[in-house]
Amino acid sequence: MINLSAAPEVEGVDFAASPPGGWLLAHIPWTEAEHRISAAHPAAGAAKLLGVAATAACLVLERRTWRGDDRITHVRLTFPGEAYDLVARFTPNRG
Repeated sequence: MINLSAAPEVEGVDFAASPPGGWLLAHIPWTEAEHRISAAHPAAGAAKLLGVAATAACLVLERRTWRGDDRITHVRLTFPGEAYDLVARFTPNRG
């Protein structure tokens, strides 16, 4: 979802020619973003599109962006869980 009140430049953009994510990054400045990663059963429509059972474990990524106090975007992406691993590599802070 794109908040047209906060990003009126989006109206009339042909997202078939330019995918929304790339277009938004290039044209709409934002000041804060949030990613939420979870596991969940897919919604009925998502299960059908993904070709998985409604009880399948899925990886869900939700992303929200803001410009100041204005919410710009919110997207929820659902992926078949067995197809993905999440890996993080880090070192301790030695400062």
